[in-house]
Amino acid sequence: LAQPVSRRLAALPGSALALAQEQLPAVVARLRKGGPVDVAAAAPPLRAGNDEIGQVGEAIDTVRQVAIRSAIDEARVRQGVNDMFRNLARRNQSLLQRQLTVLDDMERRATDPDVLDDLFKMDHLTTRMRRHAEGLIILSGSPPGRSWSAPVKLIDVMRGAVAEVEDYARVTVSSQSRAALAGSAVTDVIHLLAELIENATTLSPPFTQVRVGCETVAN
Repeated sequence: LAQPVSRRLAALPGSALALAQEQLPAVVARLRKGGPVDVAAAAPPLRAGNDEIGQVGEAIDTVRQVAIRSAIDEARVRQGVNDMFRNLARRNQSLLQRQLTVLDDMERRATDPDVLDDLFKMDHLTTRMRRHAEGLIILSGSPPGRSWSAPVKLIDVMRGAVAEVEDYARVTVSSQSRAALAGSAVTDVIHLLAELIENATTLSPPFTQVRVGCETVAN
């Protein structure tokens, strides 16, 4: 009598451990990839009988299903928030791109040096706002809208990053390398360099210069 009871009791903690170590991590991984999750398939019911041991098994079943449903609901809420941020950032990105186009046209037609200087400041401010909008898109799990198909010279990539920093006048860019960066990586590298350069300008004395350079190494 004791042996079958022991076997049935031993299956209950095993089921709880399987939930914590296998089932829930697998469900979370599938949700992160955007795949569907079937609660019944992810947590099949235990067959523990109709007595007191069976009632404990049913309670564990309920806990497993509630845990998996909670993970699914949390993933849906997170996805909804991500979609909202992405949609708002896309709209801002579109408006800022149109604003940059208008500013470029105004800069070409401006003749007054003071007006041209103010237009350059607005252009730079708009460029920084576009970087923050793209940052929201990246945080939502989507690629930013800007992309290049052809390789871009590293010196131009660095200049593009400097243009997105508030204190850009303190930054000097130099390079003797003719290396270019694959177009698919340009946007990410510009974002990375802009964050690093902004850290350098923020955390250094205001009278110093920030130097950015790149060189081709042996390997």
